[in-house]
Amino acid sequence: MVSNSKPLIDEKGDASPSRGDAPGEGRTLLALEGMTCASCAMRIEKGLKKVPGVKEASVNLVSEQATVLYDPAQTSVEQMVQKVDAVGYKATPLIVPVSKPVPKETEKESHVVLDLEGMTCAS
Repeated sequence: MVSNSKPLIDEKGDASPSRGDAPGEGRTLLALEGMTCASCAMRIEKGLKKVPGVKEASVNLVSEQATVLYDPAQTSVEQMVQKVDAVGYKATPLIVPVSKPVPKETEKESHVVLDLEGMTCAS
């Protein structure tokens, strides 16, 4: 699969992670290529979790992406990409779009009723 997403590149031209929720914690999103089944996804996930400094790794077979939470003092995005390559797949760091905060409505409620047609089952 060819991704239309752009690699995350800093001013020096190096791939750089987006920051995680906690201080000293990085989060990155990797586009993955070469997966054909759930075993492929598990192999990549297990490989990423063996990289020193990786706290959490989650691979999504359908979206062909991995989300990795890690300690930037112990590992880098490049090391994770190399690990994915070592287990037989290709990884490319992606830009994670930053969502703008939605202003909270003060004590207002909205109610919408939609008429749906054409549904034949619960799936």
